[in-house]
Amino acid sequence: MASVTDKILKGKGYAEFSTNAMLDAGTGGMFGWAPNLRDWISDQAYVRRNIIPIMLDYPKFFREMPKSEYWIRALKNMMEVSAQSIEGLNAGGTLEFEQHPVGGNGQMMDEPTDAKDNVTTVTYTWVEKNGMPISTLLRLWRDYGIMHPQTKYALINTIAGANIPEVYTPDWYTCSMLFIEPDPTHRYVIRSWVGVNMMPKSIGDLTGKLDKTTANEMLTLSIEFSGFFESSYGTNVYAQSVLDKINVVRANPYTRASFVDQINPDIEAVAKGYKESVENTKS
Repeated sequence: MASVTDKILKGKGYAEFSTNAMLDAGTGGMFGWAPNLRDWISDQAYVRRNIIPIMLDYPKFFREMPKSEYWIRALKNMMEVSAQSIEGLNAGGTLEFEQHPVGGNGQMMDEPTDAKDNVTTVTYTWVEKNGMPISTLLRLWRDYGIMHPQTKYALINTIAGANIPEVYTPDWYTCSMLFIEPDPTHRYVIRSWVGVNMMPKSIGDLTGKLDKTTANEMLTLSIEFSGFFESSYGTNVYAQSVLDKINVVRANPYTRASFVDQINPDIEAVAKGYKESVENTKS
């Protein structure tokens, strides 16, 4: 059988700048003269896992709104566990080059002149809930925290007793997020992104119509957020400290108690049913 320990790298060489162990790229390889099946473990592919969104901070104007705890818990729920999808996180990068001739036969030499990281643009997708709470919060976030379309000012200044600073800095109307991609066992961070200055760029298309020849429709909100993001070894170290606090021991969906654990008393009061059919056959 293949040896595993000599194919795993952690804390040395290029793996020194990673929070997780990894297969050693210096072992294995199946595309030489013939595949070496003894090294089959070294050919295991990376499979991208769903990210874990963690809210780090909320817009400070929330705490100046009436019943601010409802605002804060709603946004945390929306950003962490209510989204159907979160897309746009990107940890890639590019190099830019200029060329100059090498001789006269058309050969060119590339010289690196710039390096850039790919830009992350996060888009959240929600299926709106009954009563439209998500659309409502997004609209109020815009109107009270950022800018009302009629006044062109944030309406937080209309709230009596609101403690607004002399300089209305972005932390008052934006949130901060941590996005973690864990390994397959949910123990180690593979990649992470820390994002600040995040706010919705729209409140969605909230349209209405009359057409009795077609089915009614659900509302799906696809909202792009502003923000700038960092993805690095440093963010991975921080993300690992956060992931370490999310203990999944005994968090087993298969063994948790049933979400329905009683029979309606009105049903129990009806003397006709399976239980009663058993009782009626006893001698």
